Amino acid sequence: MNKPEFMKIAMAIKTYYPSGNLFPNAEAIQLWYEEFKDLTYEDTVNGLRRHVNTSKWPPTIAELKRAIITNVAGNKDWGKCWDEAVTVLKRFGYYQEDAALDAMTPITRQIVKRLGYKELCLSENLSHDRANFRMIFEQITDNEYENAALPHDLQEKINSALEEKEEPKLIGDIPNATNYFKMY
Repeated sequence: MNKPEFMKIAMAIKTYYPSGNLFPNAEAIQLWYEEFKDLTYEDTVNGLRRHVNTSKWPPTIAELKRAIITNVAGNKDWGKCWDEAVTVLKRFGYYQEDAALDAMTPITRQIVKRLGYKELCLSENLSHDRANFRMIFEQITDNEYENAALPHDLQEKINSALEEKEEPKLIGDIPNATNYFKMY
């Protein structure tokens, strides 16, 4: 999105929420623009419309990005994924793990792998499995939303920092550690 398009969105936000002290100066507008410039104008407008129709308060950057991402990615439903997992587990059973995992959507497959395919097949505590499934689903989708909300340049910086991260040193690898402990 370019700056003139963002200015239209900023004016719309101020119009929708006239009592809010939004965009008090040029620096505020520039900071908001930096967070949204990687997104398309259409997606941002639709996200703003979602927010306006579901919240009486002016959006924060995070709330508006969440609304945009929800529009673009769709609102994922853990219950549908659970139903899919149960159906596939019943259909393929204990011995056809690879075929069963191939039949699942990516998010359901990821959760089932984390819980353990064979463990789910043998489990007798369905309500416990369902609760764990939901917890993992929410962790995954929260991480997806958070990563999708980050500007591309920030995502790249984080990824490069993670790639360059040194392996943790063992205590024996720290120089002068022995001399340090001899003092005590």
